[in-house]
Amino acid sequence: YLSNHSVKDLSPCHAVMGSAGLTPPTLAFVGHAPLSSSSREVPWRSLPREHKPSSWKLGAVAPTAGGCLAAGISAVRRHRLHHRKVTCYALDPGEYGLPPKLAAMSSALAALPNDRMRYQQLMALAGKLEPMPAELKITENKVPGCLSTVHVHAALQDDGTVTFKGDSDALISKGLCALLVLCLSGCTPAEIVAVKPEFIQASGITASLTPGRNNGFYNMFKLMNEKVAALQSGPSGDPEEASAAIPDLQIYNTLARNKQQFQTLEPGIVKMYVCGVTVYDLCHLGHARVMVFFDIVARYLRHLGYKVTFVRNVTDIDDKIIKRSNEAGEPAEALSRRMEQEMQKDAQSLGCEPPDFEPRVSDSMAEIKEMVRTLVEKEFAYPGKAGANGAGRDVYFRIRRFKTYGQLSRCSLDGNEAGARVEVESDKESPEDFVLWKSSKPEEPNWSSPWGPGRPGWHIEC
Repeated sequence: YLSNHSVKDLSPCHAVMGSAGLTPPTLAFVGHAPLSSSSREVPWRSLPREHKPSSWKLGAVAPTAGGCLAAGISAVRRHRLHHRKVTCYALDPGEYGLPPKLAAMSSALAALPNDRMRYQQLMALAGKLEPMPAELKITENKVPGCLSTVHVHAALQDDGTVTFKGDSDALISKGLCALLVLCLSGCTPAEIVAVKPEFIQASGITASLTPGRNNGFYNMFKLMNEKVAALQSGPSGDPEEASAAIPDLQIYNTLARNKQQFQTLEPGIVKMYVCGVTVYDLCHLGHARVMVFFDIVARYLRHLGYKVTFVRNVTDIDDKIIKRSNEAGEPAEALSRRMEQEMQKDAQSLGCEPPDFEPRVSDSMAEIKEMVRTLVEKEFAYPGKAGANGAGRDVYFRIRRFKTYGQLSRCSLDGNEAGARVEVESDKESPEDFVLWKSSKPEEPNWSSPWGPGRPGWHIEC
């Protein structure tokens, strides 16, 4: 119990924390306990008065080999609280294939008594990361699917171990990057490949992070493994040879209406795009089906030996988002970000791996406007009439110009009934033409364009 220990007596705990790379506490207490997820009631009454200032800043240390847990409470006021429950996480390093440094660090984080302290320690780890040379911050080292910009680089040493370098422009992402870079550097490729990324959940770290940050962590880990695999394989060989080793695969061809041999444009390489969620509300069962189905497709193709680049967009600009934000009195951007985080949380709970890239519509505006401009230039699209009072113009896709339109669905344009589903705009050349760029109404989100202020139509966003 605490009454039997002075701060001086507890000083060895500082060394334990230091060996794990954590910031030593100003005060700590220890207690024998099994390494399991549980709550411990800590007695405060028996502590001498001289050790009871009005506010304490306490820390925590890793479990020792003998099963001794050290923990702490942040900002405890004695006149308000005599007891405080401490929650520790269970983490078996062997279950997740953790090498020694990562095992010590993860166990130390798991032993911390609350999520806030784990979050603070991640930020402290960010300061331990060595600066990454500017020449390494290139596209091939950029981690896809992160809320912030993260780079990681791997190099194989003469002794067969791997050294990583990394950096991020956001402090918490930098902390996650530091956790992996500092703890996996010096490991062999076999040790790194053996690590299961789910250790991050067992350590309790994910509870203090947003879904977007969790998604970013898995993407960091994934890219680091890809780099390790590339280091092991050395210079790439003949792609035709590599492709020949992949088993045959039959898939259904919607255009031909039969199963055919799967053939890629580049030998051994699959580039897969999936239309993502329009983030105006919580996901439903249909969204879950798409997430799980294409996650399985990507995993299976990789299992066969294909190098897969999986892209799934996020539609964060749409009439439904604007309508819902007006109803809720919430800015459209805030609503879409909140729903995007919920979507990421749902995908993670389903056990889906994050795609390699998740471009948002709002981050791809330059590319969308250029695509519309090219379609207008080639006469596949056309601007409508100019709006009143200097308002912008809508831009429509000219369906009749695209001769093979409707082949996949085997629907004839001649059988369509104008206005059956949506009202026909008066400035369309043909009722079936659809909008690529929409002129904005007052108070709506808009971007400048050659056709005036507006936003993309749904069809070109995906």
